[in-house]
Amino acid sequence: PPVRTHQLGEGEYFGKIGKIRTKSMRAQDDKVVTKVLIPFKAYTESCAVVFEAEIPITYDDRFHRFLEELLGGIPADGYDLCNLEDCEASFCVIHRHDVNGEIWDEVEKAIIFY
Repeated sequence: PPVRTHQLGEGEYFGKIGKIRTKSMRAQDDKVVTKVLIPFKAYTESCAVVFEAEIPITYDDRFHRFLEELLGGIPADGYDLCNLEDCEASFCVIHRHDVNGEIWDEVEKAIIFY
């Protein structure tokens, strides 16, 4: 049986962005990888779904595309992720199944409300 299952059903949620943080971990090739974690807390649920992506960020990667949609465009002078904390947001949760049969909640897309 799966060790992990989803916390939220698939669908659209409204809530707030929590405290954004980074974590470093050792990858399978023994290199250190740094990830940025953006938690989305649904108003109707007691849990958060975390958007996770590796950094550094390039203009053609998943994280850059996600931020572009979240912000409604990337400002020419850059952006500070910490400014997203406590912003209200609409976000879409999907389920991802891994090779071990575990089910993960994943934020597929999101839009913030200033």
